[in-house]
Amino acid sequence: MIYYYSDALGQAGAVDERHEPEWELFDLEKDPCEKNNVYGAQNTPPWCGSLPTNCIACRRRRATNAITLTGIEKTMMSDE
Repeated sequence: MIYYYSDALGQAGAVDERHEPEWELFDLEKDPCEKNNVYGAQNTPPWCGSLPTNCIACRRRRATNAITLTGIEKTMMSDE
């Protein structure tokens, strides 16, 4: 599971076309090339709904251990 924030951040060679940020989850056994985002799909198991909260909690724990959050991570954490 990743939080795709859709921003090139000024990186050379990146397409700087902005989109709404979104959570992405891929079934790597069925979709190893990560083409089909299953987060929020009808067949997604109920436990998937808690994954964003768990990811954010993990980042918060790491942030309190001397890791500085980027602006994007702060925005992600405010989306709870």
